Amino acid sequence: MPKINKDLQIMKDKLRIKTKLLLFRCLLISLLPFLPTLLVAQANIPTAADSIWAYRQAVEQKITLLKNKDNLLPLKDLDKQKVSIDGTTNKINEFYDRAKSYTTIYANGQSNINKMQSITFICLAANELADFKPQNNKKNQNLVLVFFGSSEALARLKDFSSFTAVVLAHSSDSYTQDITAQAIFGAIPFKGTLAEEISPSFKKGDGIATESLKRLKYTVPEELGIRSEWLKKADSIALVAIQKQATPSIQILVAKDGKVFYHKAFGYQTYDSITPANLENIYDLASVSKISTAIPALMKLSDEKKFDIDKTLADYFKRAKNSNKKNIVIRQILTHQSGLRAWIPFWQNTLVAAKNTNNQSVIKVLDPKVFQSKKSGRFPYQVAENLFIQKKYFQKNIVKQILESPIAEKKEYVYSDLSYYLYPEVIKKLTKKNVVDFLDDTFYKPLGASTLTYNPLQKFEKQRIIPTEYDSLFRKQLIQGYVHDEGAAMLGGISTHAGLFGTSNDLAKLLQMYLQNGYYGGKQYLSPEILAEFTRCQFCPTNLRGVGFDRQRGTNAAKSVSEQSYGHSGFTGNLVWIDPANGLLYIFLSNRVYPTRNNSRISDLNIRTDIQEVFYEVLRK
Repeated sequence: MPKINKDLQIMKDKLRIKTKLLLFRCLLISLLPFLPTLLVAQANIPTAADSIWAYRQAVEQKITLLKNKDNLLPLKDLDKQKVSIDGTTNKINEFYDRAKSYTTIYANGQSNINKMQSITFICLAANELADFKPQNNKKNQNLVLVFFGSSEALARLKDFSSFTAVVLAHSSDSYTQDITAQAIFGAIPFKGTLAEEISPSFKKGDGIATESLKRLKYTVPEELGIRSEWLKKADSIALVAIQKQATPSIQILVAKDGKVFYHKAFGYQTYDSITPANLENIYDLASVSKISTAIPALMKLSDEKKFDIDKTLADYFKRAKNSNKKNIVIRQILTHQSGLRAWIPFWQNTLVAAKNTNNQSVIKVLDPKVFQSKKSGRFPYQVAENLFIQKKYFQKNIVKQILESPIAEKKEYVYSDLSYYLYPEVIKKLTKKNVVDFLDDTFYKPLGASTLTYNPLQKFEKQRIIPTEYDSLFRKQLIQGYVHDEGAAMLGGISTHAGLFGTSNDLAKLLQMYLQNGYYGGKQYLSPEILAEFTRCQFCPTNLRGVGFDRQRGTNAAKSVSEQSYGHSGFTGNLVWIDPANGLLYIFLSNRVYPTRNNSRISDLNIRTDIQEVFYEVLRK
């Protein structure tokens, strides 16, 4: 009897399960017509990232500017200001880090150098008020109070007279610190007003509204209607590139409508996996230098009517008048259809025969009349560690080789570096400044782009700079902090075809200025008209290039970029692309040439363009 009951129970259980499965199947079939709608509803369910974005929105609305003498905030002329931050470091990390995204932050006491305007941000929390002692403004010094606390707590501070500006942030959490720094630098406007009177100085409703200066804003993807999880595909492609040794490291920045929503570093500086790559790392920009040095300089000079791309090379470089290049038009040169040779291996032309001391065989070595291991008056320009080049070699030999090189009869597209060796001299002639000072004064310093620089070892620690190739032929060493391109190295690291270094963040400031029709940070750098002229297709359909800019969709850029888009790639593994139609800026930096340039995996695997395509996919969603 007990066995019969047990069997009956088993049969009942099986029947119950079958019934449930049948009911579930019927329910699923009935829901199939509504499945797309249900999936959309699921996609719209708020996530943790949505909550973060909602909170960030609330913070943006609330941060209050209570005092702003002489309209100091938001900060405008970064090249005329020395900024320092005074606060408990471990409590204002996010404020400090975000401020560094916009400009150089000097140590306390260092900010009054060069007799420039000094701005010190006094960062206080509520529990620090009791020990705070107001300071008197020194000459050329502005004190800005940034209070990370409630309005009630701020009311305990009775005297605000020593401050040029007062910012009430209402809270001290990481998001508030981040957004407060962005408001101070004009990426977002101040909008907040006081809900109540907090002192005789500040009444209910007080709050100074400001306008955005159109500096880059750093935000979360959700602000743009993009789910953070959708971007994991970009992460995956980057990680595959590292895994397959297409490059040891990658740094990516993507901005939409001036809002940086993706900014990440992947991998290690080298394949030994010792030093992780980070967003502070400085990369050799290779040929991205062209659109970051010569081209902005020539656009600026065109704006000032000092340069005309429809004149000839000889009009600006007199030595060309006695060469076969005297009649070449600049517009043709900068679109790579002038007939110039692609390149000249200048360093190979310095090799001379010598005897190998071991076996008396003849070998090729660098000419000691051209290179020396120590710096001197005759050999002042550094090519690499313990290698210096003869002072007049560029003028006597490199320029001579360029001007004597043959020109192709058929004027078709051939990418050439040669003219870019000459532009520093052209720029100096037209501006009375060397190319480094002109670029610094005109673009990089006002933009707050301090890492955009030549010869970065003169400014930054070596470990911050990403190494490129082990040069086994010319310089016989790992290249780190010296330009990878041999020709630029022979100019002491300063050319306009290569030589510039920088982070993706600082490069983004220059490129975003292009995207904003020449405007950035409250300043018009270039006219919209000159940008439109340089970035349009010049000789379509036979040659898709702009003036200095690449425009080849589906090859050097993702297939989804717009027809109006433009950019440039770099030999060391870089790609930058600017898409006005979509408001999208894409920067990909890498050191794919480590340890050797004989590594084409980054192109073979379409790493750069596949990652770029991800951002168009998520925008379409």
